[in-house]
Amino acid sequence: MAVNIAGVIVVGVLILVLGILAGTSIIATTTVGESAFRSNDLVGEQARTKLEFVSAQGGPADLTLKVKNPGLTSVYDFTEMDFI
Repeated sequence: MAVNIAGVIVVGVLILVLGILAGTSIIATTTVGESAFRSNDLVGEQARTKLEFVSAQGGPADLTLKVKNPGLTSVYDFTEMDFI
């Protein structure tokens, strides 16, 4: 009788652990999928901009660049930009 009770407890704990692992896996997969969608949106925005140098002037301590964007997407947040 004690062996049967121990077996039921072990099976119950196993089912509980597998349920928790399945839930965690679903949450992780959803998070990765959402990140991929956001990343694709950013790459699409970058692809629709087309920054071109117009002129450059500078001295020993400063540099002034004039850039135009004939692309489809306007650049509105320069703090989030990398232009190399």
